[in-house]
Formats: sequence, structure tokens, C-alpha cells
Amino acid sequence: MTDPLNLYLIDHLTAATGGLRLAERTRDAHDDGSDPELHTQLQALTEEIREDRAELRRIVSLAGATPDPVKLVAAVAGELVGRLKLNGRLVRRSPLSSVVELEGLTIAIRGKRCGWTALDALNDPRFADVDFDELIRRADDQYERVDAARRRVAVSVLSRSSV
Repeated sequence: MTDPLNLYLIDHLTAATGGLRLAERTRDAHDDGSDPELHTQLQALTEEIREDRAELRRIVSLAGATPDPVKLVAAVAGELVGRLKLNGRLVRRSPLSSVVELEGLTIAIRGKRCGWTALDALNDPRFADVDFDELIRRADDQYERVDAARRRVAVSVLSRSSV
């Protein structure tokens, strides 16, 4: 497969797979009752990311591209390796993990938005029924919500530092 559009779509689908796994992991890590508001936000976000990934899979199909199973496995493996960060704790989850994961989600959401805007600019007739304006608006909304949570969690975690 050497068609640039197909490669682009498959790369975005691969990233979306990794982003969904990150969202699920972050959501699950906050299912301990310590921050119910964040957990509720992450539940909604994870479902939206799952829906966005489904829409991207539909776009991939409309373009006639075929998902690359090797890349999808690599995305899953990359997300698993991302769990092995040096965060000052060997056994337990560090509070800093939440900050890093939320930062990762903000980056992933921005990448998704870039994909939507690029595909929208193509004006490809195969994608005529795709509502890119709504997908872009939704990515902007997701970013704002996750970034607000990221800042709140970062202040909480980082203010515990000794000066």
C-alpha cells in the first residue's frame, strides 16, 4: 500500500487505537473513588474516543484502505510499554502518572483534530457524508475538557513537591 491517503488513514487509525487504550487505562486508574468527577469525565471521554475511532474506521473503509494488523498490534504494544514509565515508584501507581496520561490524551486529541482538518480540506467525494465540522468541534471540546482536568491534576500533584 503506497497511496499516501491510505497510509495516512491507517497511521491515524493506529494512533486512534493507542489513544483509545490510553483513555481506557486512564479512566480505569481513576475508578477508585478518589476523584469521582475526573472518573466521570474520563468515562464520557473514552466513549467519545471509541465513537471517533469507529468513524475513522468507516472513513478508512470509504477510502478503500485496509487496516494494517501489524501497526494495530504495535499501537497496543506501544501503549503497554507506556505503562512502564519511570515515575519514582516501582510497584504502585504514582500520582504523576495521572498528569503524564492526561498530557498524552491532550496530545492524542490534537493529533486527531489535525487528521480531521486534513481530511476535511481534501473535499474528497468519498467522504461527502462525513461531518468533519462536528468531528473538529468535538475534538476541540474534548481537548478543552481534558486540558482543564490535566491542569487541575497537575496543580494538585506538583504542588506537593518540596521547594
